[in-house]
Amino acid sequence: MGVVVVGLNHKVAPIEVREGAFVDDDQAIRALNDLRQHNGVHAAAILSTCNRTEIYVNSESPYSGSSAALSTLERLHPEHFQSYQHFLYTKEGKEAIYHIFRVAAGLDSMLIGEAQVLAQVKNSLGLAEAAGTLDAILGGIIRHAVFAGKRVRSETALGRGAVSLSHAAVEQAKQVFGDLEGRNVVVVGAGEMARIAVDLLKSQGIGAVYVTSRSMTRARGLARLYGGKAFEFKEIVEVMASCDLLISSSSAPYYLITEPTVRDIMHKRKHKPLLIIDMAVPRDVEPSAGKLDDVYLYNLDDLDAVVKQNLAARQKEIPKAEAIIDEEVGKCIQWIKAREAAPVIKSIVSRAEAIRQREVERTLKRLTDVNDNVKQAINAMTSSLVNKMLHEVILYLKENPDDGDAVMLLYRLLGDKEKDS
Repeated sequence: MGVVVVGLNHKVAPIEVREGAFVDDDQAIRALNDLRQHNGVHAAAILSTCNRTEIYVNSESPYSGSSAALSTLERLHPEHFQSYQHFLYTKEGKEAIYHIFRVAAGLDSMLIGEAQVLAQVKNSLGLAEAAGTLDAILGGIIRHAVFAGKRVRSETALGRGAVSLSHAAVEQAKQVFGDLEGRNVVVVGAGEMARIAVDLLKSQGIGAVYVTSRSMTRARGLARLYGGKAFEFKEIVEVMASCDLLISSSSAPYYLITEPTVRDIMHKRKHKPLLIIDMAVPRDVEPSAGKLDDVYLYNLDDLDAVVKQNLAARQKEIPKAEAIIDEEVGKCIQWIKAREAAPVIKSIVSRAEAIRQREVERTLKRLTDVNDNVKQAINAMTSSLVNKMLHEVILYLKENPDDGDAVMLLYRLLGDKEKDS
């Protein structure tokens, strides 16, 4: 089995190293074409994300596959390769297959069970298909890994519950409002955490996005990104009249949104429920505002508690996920062995059938007055006998396609030199 994984991930390399090894889609296509030019390489695929860059190869031998992968990475990143080369790991055969399956299932992710990696594995499969660098074995392994990843997500709770602060913010919004479709949001500050939260909210069908910040240039930029509108902070009470959700992540050193401001907002809203998610440090929202009727206020500590609870729940699901991976990897390896054994099995069955036909013909020549029914019965009986005799042999070869001694012995036993009668 010449399947090899060469790469690095968040477990072995810091982010500045992973950045140097990153491969975008255009680079991946070029690298895949390069890989196929190496002697002994049958197939290749590349997976590159913010947390990992890995090359998957099926080749004549683990050595030829890993050598080709290293050579390709060096050509891809001549200015960075020396700095990240010593972080690279190599996994071969069964270990490599297990690794690919665990990656697709989210078991090897920085955030255990994260959903994005499954789509990323599918993308790597699509790129390799587009480049024409897949064979039946590597393509089958990656497709089976995707299937196993889907099983893990559907049959365990490994991917359930928010495990990032931004995801936790969205989870709280869904708990308060249920369906988020069409609900408007105000964003105070244009930081990365708020941007991610809004990005996630948009995926839930959130309505209009209004952005305010000390820098109106940044506010306009973020609003434009989501087809929203920027506004001056002094207009927040008026704007919040039509919004159900407020996400605040400014860098102000004081309470930017005081209890009296929230009172004015609630009066303007006629006390319709309002969710405020304060993601700033120090906090933007005066804590006492959370005690007002129909106001739901969450800060980073509240979100962190949700994240920790969900992470603990996911950890409990890991054994179930691992059991699914064990089962599916076992099936995949059996499939590979059966494919590898197929040519040998076909040859042995062909030799056995040739011997059977020859002996039936000899026997029928010695018999007189044999009608067609008898001939058919003899053919059926001998064919059944050969199939039964080869049944255990075929099963053994499917399990042990590399057992050259057994294959040679069978060839000798089924030698096609016709003996004197």
